[in-house]
This record gives sequence, C-alpha cells and structure tokens, in this order.
Amino acid sequence: MTRHRERLQTAYFAVSGPRANECTFLGQRFPQDEDFSPGRGESWVLSSEPGDDGEAVIRLVQGSSRRLNGIWRAPSGRIYLVDHTGRARRADAPGAGSTFSWTEDDLGTSLLGVWGLDDSFVLAWGMRRLHEWTMHRFDGARWAPMPSPDMFVHAVHGSRLDDVWAVGWDGKVARWDGSEWRPFPTPVHEALSSVFSAGPDEVYAVGVEGSLLEGSDHGWIRVGEGPRPFGLTAVAKWRGELWLGADAGGLCRRVGTTSRIEVVKPNVPARGFDARSDLVIVTRDEIVGTADGETFVGFGLESLAELRAGHALMEW
Repeated sequence: MTRHRERLQTAYFAVSGPRANECTFLGQRFPQDEDFSPGRGESWVLSSEPGDDGEAVIRLVQGSSRRLNGIWRAPSGRIYLVDHTGRARRADAPGAGSTFSWTEDDLGTSLLGVWGLDDSFVLAWGMRRLHEWTMHRFDGARWAPMPSPDMFVHAVHGSRLDDVWAVGWDGKVARWDGSEWRPFPTPVHEALSSVFSAGPDEVYAVGVEGSLLEGSDHGWIRVGEGPRPFGLTAVAKWRGELWLGADAGGLCRRVGTTSRIEVVKPNVPARGFDARSDLVIVTRDEIVGTADGETFVGFGLESLAELRAGHALMEW
C-alpha cells in the first residue's frame, strides 16, 4: 500500500484560549492502528476563531512532521509552541484569517510542555537525556535556562511568580518559590498528569491511576478517586467547583469538598482544560466549551481530517 493511500486517524490533545470559539489547539494525524511518532505522522496547530453566526471557524496554522508537545496562549493573545526537537516558537495572534508570523529559538533540549502567567513569565520544560531535566524561562525578550525540578515534569501551573507548581512521574510534586524548586512528598506513586493552583493554599493534582490530590505549602493528601477504570487527565478549579477530566470516562466534577467525584458529561472525554475564562475542554475529537457549566458546545469535529483530506502525510 502506498503512503498516500494509508488509512489515517486524527486526535486533539492540548488547548489554550479563553473560549472554545477563540482558542488555539494541537492535533495529530497518523496511520490508523498506530501511535503517533515523528516521521510517521504530522502535528498541527489549529485555531478556532469566532464566525459571524457565533460558531467557530477552524483553520490550520502550522504543520510539522515533528512532535509538537505543548501550546500556551498568553492573555495578550501571543502563542507559545514547543516540540520534541527543542524548538520554541512564538507568534502574536493576528486578526481573523490572517497569517501567523513565527519567531523560533532552539533551546537545545527536547521540550515536553509550555505554560506561563504572562509574556514576561513563560516556562518550557523537557529533558536533555534520561534523568537530566531542563527548564527555560522566557522573560518577554529571550529564553534563558533556569533550575528544573528533579523529575520528569508532566504539567505546570501557578497563581503568581513565587508560587508555581510542577507535577510528574512517581507522584512527584515541586513548588517554585521564586528562587528554587522545593519537592513535596505525596501519598501516591502514580504519574501525575495535571496540576491546578487556585491560590497559594489551594492546589490540586490528578494521576493516571485515578487519584485526586489536594495540597499546599503545608503538605499534600489524597482526597478522592476518579471513576474506575479510568485515570484522570485534567483538573481545574472553575466557578467555585473542581472539574476533572477522565479521558474515556468523561467530564467529572468533585461534589463540594467531599471525596465523591461525579460524572457530569460522559460524552465529553476530557483530556485537558483551560479555565481562565470559559471552561475550555480538549477531547480527542473536538474542542468543547461552556460558559455556565450547564450548556456545552463543541467545535472542530473532524476538522483536521477534513482540512487535510487528500494530502499525504508530511515527510520527515
């Protein structure tokens, strides 16, 4: 079978932006019945822009045969993008339908994710080799190395410059106090997939085996478990409630401050959130948003497949 006739699948996995019809997200296209790998698939940045009817106009922004690993949209609208070869790109969000103009830096390390507070504090993390973790900070003008937590970092989130949290392998948690990373013990050993800081004394993390953790500078405890047999993939405090993604298990919510977790939308297999304005949710197949926690609207279903229909996979 020739390459251009391969059966292909698509998947979304990261989103950043204030609303589902005003965000930037990442997708992959790769052979059916295979996992994505560089050279055997392609990664895409897509944008969701408001249409005249309130719907979303989905368009392709940037494509690569590399593995795009993280995207973050600053409050200013600037986009930050990182990939597995060490490239960190940034672009100011243009007007609807206009072209993105990218600036690229090679940070010399495989980059796994990116997150920030604003354009003067953007963190990109990764590893140079096994057990040699790296982190860089963008200060508004340039990237520079900074200390890294002593772990494989999966996710970073914080509420201010001296209160940033990182989570990763083996239940590890660390806090940046403005000058150094301080590790914290947790009662679990599973990989932690997501972290959300609602303030200096209220931080949450979730794990791939279903654990919900709550913590602060005073310590961490396990306070709940997601719906079995699904792991938890995302967490965010939004409009006074704690929302959880269980991927195939759906969109969940903690009941008050109890240990009970309820499935709210089993048909929204949440993989990640942006909770800065609306609750914006990325699933494998679409971007879903809600402004009130009651009405959910999805965009982008089959968009990547349709926009790339008839095109062979990019060559490595």
